[in-house]
Amino acid sequence: MLCPRCAWFTCCSQSSDCQEDTDRPAVDWSHSADPHSCRPSQLQTLTAADPHSCRPSQLQTLTAVDPLSCRPSQLQTLTAADPLSCRPSELQTLTAADPLSCRPSELQTLTAADPLSCRPSQLQTLTATDPLSYRPSQLQTLTATDPHSYRHSQLQTLTATDPLSCRPSQMQTLTDADPLSYRSSQLQTL
Repeated sequence: MLCPRCAWFTCCSQSSDCQEDTDRPAVDWSHSADPHSCRPSQLQTLTAADPHSCRPSQLQTLTAVDPLSCRPSQLQTLTAADPLSCRPSELQTLTAADPLSCRPSELQTLTAADPLSCRPSQLQTLTATDPLSYRPSQLQTLTATDPHSYRHSQLQTLTATDPLSCRPSQMQTLTDADPLSYRSSQLQTL
């Protein structure tokens, strides 16, 4: 729960249990809805210390190092609802390193809702629905390292050995329904 008398968040059953940290700025509670799980109060922007559980450090507007748990990297701007893990809304653009949980590396652009999870490497562009497991929207092209969960190696267009876990053999192209485990939907090309 949130301790309203404290400048810093502490899990507590009563306000009197709060451990106030006078070195941290007070939190501006004047903002609007915050969809993040582990964050039961409403926020538009995090302009001071983030008192929410799983987020022990300071944030300006998510323009510097993101101290959220499992999110150690920098973000440029979140211009819409923040759909990071445990954060189910749409993003306009992620223009710098993508610090989403389980995703510590850089992304060029996410142009639609962010369905990713467990994807720690670089992507060029996700322009449509990606049917991969844990990724319900489409992909146009993966032109560099394939950071999909369970897929830790580099791929060009899946024209050589498929390094995906549970997929130890070679493939040319996945042009139809993907029968592989964790990948039951149709793909155009990876």
